[in-house]
Amino acid sequence: MKAFFKNNKLKIFECILVLLAFMLFVFYFADIFLLHKKMSIADNLRSYPLFHYVAESLLQGFLPYWDPYNVTGVPFYYLNGLHNAYDPIIILVAFVGRLFSSSLFTLYFWKYAAMAIFSSIGVYLFSKEVFNNRITCFFVFFVFLFSSAVFTTFRQPSIALVDFATFWVFLFLFRLIKNFNLYNVLGLSLFTGWSFQGYS
Repeated sequence: MKAFFKNNKLKIFECILVLLAFMLFVFYFADIFLLHKKMSIADNLRSYPLFHYVAESLLQGFLPYWDPYNVTGVPFYYLNGLHNAYDPIIILVAFVGRLFSSSLFTLYFWKYAAMAIFSSIGVYLFSKEVFNNRITCFFVFFVFLFSSAVFTTFRQPSIALVDFATFWVFLFLFRLIKNFNLYNVLGLSLFTGWSFQGYS
């Protein structure tokens, strides 16, 4: 065990810094996506009823292909694509988040917090491919995590839906250029497809 810590102390320190940054992120934005004391009103609230219906349907065990609340009922499939209803992050937040909160309104903001964290991890990993300096990588990651790009996520969800996988695409594209293998091809294909269906 001592040998493991000795051989990996830089990586461990790196992980601790990233975790501390995420803890600070949660504390900094807690009034928005945990306590709802502060809120920027824009497209975020307009999209909530759709999320509520989708999450509620999934948690009850069926796919929401029909909207019974609009007129006398209309197909719902086009809104699923528009609002990224079956994104893996959204499904994960709906089922895992439900264990911690019974409020779908809270889970709605957790979804965008999760997407922001997912994006920032992509920024960090991509930075490690570009820069050789760990401090520079952490600085880029930290600046992005607390940038207007992330804050806007809680106000204009469409930005998050479009951009959340961008740096993951760059990451695997950069790796593919350096090392053409199946792993990098699959990674690039996955995140490119994921990015394109994010807000269609």
